[in-house]
Amino acid sequence: MGHNLNYNSRNNEYAFVSAREQAWHKLGQVIEKDGLTSEEALIKSHLDYNVSIHDIFRDDDLNVESHKELRRDDTQITMGIVGKGYTIVQNKDCFDFFSYIAEKQEAIIQTAGALGEGEVIFITAKLPKEIVIAGTDLIENYIVLVNSFNMSYAFSAYLTPIRVVCNNTLNFSLSGAVNRIYLKHTTHIQSQLFEASRMLGMYTQHMAKFDGIMNHFAQINISDHQAHKIIHNVFLNKKEMIALAKEEDVSISKRKENIIEEVMKYYHSTDDLNHIRGTAWGVLNGITGYYQHIKNFSNEELKFKSIVLGGDAYSKQQAVYKELLKLS
Repeated sequence: MGHNLNYNSRNNEYAFVSAREQAWHKLGQVIEKDGLTSEEALIKSHLDYNVSIHDIFRDDDLNVESHKELRRDDTQITMGIVGKGYTIVQNKDCFDFFSYIAEKQEAIIQTAGALGEGEVIFITAKLPKEIVIAGTDLIENYIVLVNSFNMSYAFSAYLTPIRVVCNNTLNFSLSGAVNRIYLKHTTHIQSQLFEASRMLGMYTQHMAKFDGIMNHFAQINISDHQAHKIIHNVFLNKKEMIALAKEEDVSISKRKENIIEEVMKYYHSTDDLNHIRGTAWGVLNGITGYYQHIKNFSNEELKFKSIVLGGDAYSKQQAVYKELLKLS
């Protein structure tokens, strides 16, 4: 199954909860309220399990001192093998982090869940302040938290704006703004959690900057030729970029040509961009919309990683954003 949500055979439930709206996969629990408390989300998502550290022994019963095994307590399934300096951040610690955010910023938890055997967990919370771009585009702001027990992810929390009309994730690193925090699983991580919470409290300044830049983009007119050139450039490698700068002939792969064509087709054809097509804001949403709605990912977990967690989709969106900044 493409969703890769954790299924616990002990209670015949998927480890996922959503407030009010059913998720795309139609699995897990839906709570008929606008938001969840940390305690509700922890229990209803079935993330109320602990993970413990165990020694590893070789076949000759000698202890492997350099590494430890992380084991889920309720199922006794191995989550991962980690270095001896690894410190566990339990699921409850993650929800406590959100309790602090909710208290300071009025964030409301909307989804929580686990992937695989429970080795990766995620929580999303909606922030109260919304942004309007170009007079009509409503942008909602979320905090996303991801943690893992197999070293696939550091404890990370970040801000993600969502364009409501088409559910596009607008995930950009704005220079000088704090929108993404990573903490390694070391002995000091518990003391760092409070600092991470404090830093995320700076989201007001971050969103004010996002508001200003994106509304400015909505005022910048972009011709079809400019739009194609910007999208074309972000898919070129370094060698191709050098050739283009020297005005030499640039031969790109058929795969790249097809992607560029699909991005431009989405930009020109989707009704969601009718009122902003021909602007820098429209071009930016053209690339995000392609990855959100057109690009074929093998499963939703890969899509989540690519768009939100810094994968190829994120890097391409960032590249378009930087190209548009040059026009400001």
